[in-house]
Amino acid sequence: MLEATLESPPGWLGARARFAASLCAHRLSSFHGDTQLVRKIVTATAAAVLAIAATAAYADDLARHPNIAAADSYAQNAIARMHEAQRANNYDMHGHAARAISLLEEARGEMRAAAADASH
Repeated sequence: MLEATLESPPGWLGARARFAASLCAHRLSSFHGDTQLVRKIVTATAAAVLAIAATAAYADDLARHPNIAAADSYAQNAIARMHEAQRANNYDMHGHAARAISLLEEARGEMRAAAADASH
């Protein structure tokens, strides 16, 4: 009788261990399918952190150079007005408004570079 009692727990523990192992394997395989999702989340988070840091550095450079900051503000307003013009004309401006927006964005990039160079 005592032998039967001693044999039962190892069999029960063995079944439990097999169940736990299969459960872990299932969880790992289902997590493995989400690896790309995890990578995308990590990449997006890193990009957001870098964008915030770059924006803070850019704002600091502009704060030191009020004339460049004013020019940047005018360029931002011009871009917004060009978007409004595109909507008002049903985007039928033969690509000229889009080109103007592209050039204004390029100019803003040059303003950022000028502010950064002048700060260092």
